[in-house]
Amino acid sequence: MAKLSRVGRVTGRNVRGRRQAARTVTHGLAVGLPAALAAAACFDGAVVLQASEARLVPVAQSLRLSLLQTLVRRRRWVLGTAIAVLGWPLQLLALAAAPITVVQPALAMGTLVLLYGGARVLGERVGPREWLAAAAVIAGVALIALGHPELEKKSYANNVWIFGL
Repeated sequence: MAKLSRVGRVTGRNVRGRRQAARTVTHGLAVGLPAALAAAACFDGAVVLQASEARLVPVAQSLRLSLLQTLVRRRRWVLGTAIAVLGWPLQLLALAAAPITVVQPALAMGTLVLLYGGARVLGERVGPREWLAAAAVIAGVALIALGHPELEKKSYANNVWIFGL
């Protein structure tokens, strides 16, 4: 028979429930964190592809509807759009599997893709200050992932899919 602790919780069954919840959270992180990182790579990789293609369009077309018409005909720009769309199911999977306190900062790690792509593909200057800021993002994501809050017994996965629609 289970005993009641001082705060009125059942101690025998509560320990087993906590262990099971810890396994669920760990499994959720194992699925959710990589999915969030892949989504971030999709979103920000798409920006690099689209920006590199948009820079090839003559300046005379900038801020005109003809710019969009021109870009829609370019394969790399359309590929960038498709890659960005591919990021949405990955983000939904991440939100269904892991806590939002882990997923949102992981999505911010896409700035690393932008920094690298900006420097290598777009020819932008990326200095030490930008790389230091990126390192701070990485450290923050690592700390949040290690110290994530425990999930309650409620499942929020259905709500995530509804927001996705």
